[in-house]
Amino acid sequence: MAGLFFGIAFMVKGPAVAVLFPGMILYAIFTDRFKKLITSRQIWVSVFICLVFPVLWFLIVRQYGVVFENNGSGGNVFERLFIYDIWERFTQNEIGWKKAFDLNFFFYSVDKMFNVWSIIFFCFLTFGLFYFIIDRKQVVFIIKNSKHRLLLLSLCLYFPLAVFLTIASKSNSWYIAPVIPFVGVVVFYAVDKLWRFQKVVGFIFVGLLVSTMAIRFVELYSPKNRPKIIENNCSLLSSADKVYIVGNLEQDILLYNYFCNQNLKFGREQEKGIRGENIIFIKNEELKTETFEHFKVVDKSQKYSVLKRVSIKTENR
Repeated sequence: MAGLFFGIAFMVKGPAVAVLFPGMILYAIFTDRFKKLITSRQIWVSVFICLVFPVLWFLIVRQYGVVFENNGSGGNVFERLFIYDIWERFTQNEIGWKKAFDLNFFFYSVDKMFNVWSIIFFCFLTFGLFYFIIDRKQVVFIIKNSKHRLLLLSLCLYFPLAVFLTIASKSNSWYIAPVIPFVGVVVFYAVDKLWRFQKVVGFIFVGLLVSTMAIRFVELYSPKNRPKIIENNCSLLSSADKVYIVGNLEQDILLYNYFCNQNLKFGREQEKGIRGENIIFIKNEELKTETFEHFKVVDKSQKYSVLKRVSIKTENR
């Protein structure tokens, strides 16, 4: 069943399905199961079932897939997934992204989602590392104990992905999301150990839990304002027949565009003489308006620009 679900996951998220594989292999090594796993018939049957999905996808897309023209992230879906999304995304620095080997990301990615709980997490890791240096055999014995297997699994799944994203050139905080639940396991493990020594820790834990949940509810019921470029132009975007997106917009900006007008097109506007209202939404550091004939700039805010088609005469057919 694991092979089937991993195969289905590939159809949903592509190569990202493998983000947990290094941690799973690490866990198998630490629990002395790696040799047994690679010689298991069931494992290879699961691998075969999983590989059926990407192979079939490859054959179908190669035969019937769409070719992307004038696209900076690849001329086809293979380039997009395996060259841009994997190789270039994690090796080439770009304005607006973090830099490669940015140690701040290691802490920021957890703090972004865990806030005060991240302090407990990193304190536990620091104490564990210090204890490991003092008494390595005892730490290994504790971690490999069957009572602490969930803790071991959580650490194995978290660290490879966290280190990889820290080394990579382009990473967002939410890329760490697949292993965030395991960060929670580590945090509660630390709280539980402290709770056993000091009962007051239990009251502190409940207080923090209630306060953080209350903060989340307030955030949910008090959403942030829309970006100014959207706030100023949503009515204009809504009234347009089509909205052409030029440049790689941030996901939230793109979603707000979709909320304003679902008739979105991507790439430069090629059709000349179209009747009706048309808008071009651009993300570009240097806007060259002369490249967009029959359009005028409605709004230019920071790195975004909105262009509106001006009325032009067309011959009746």
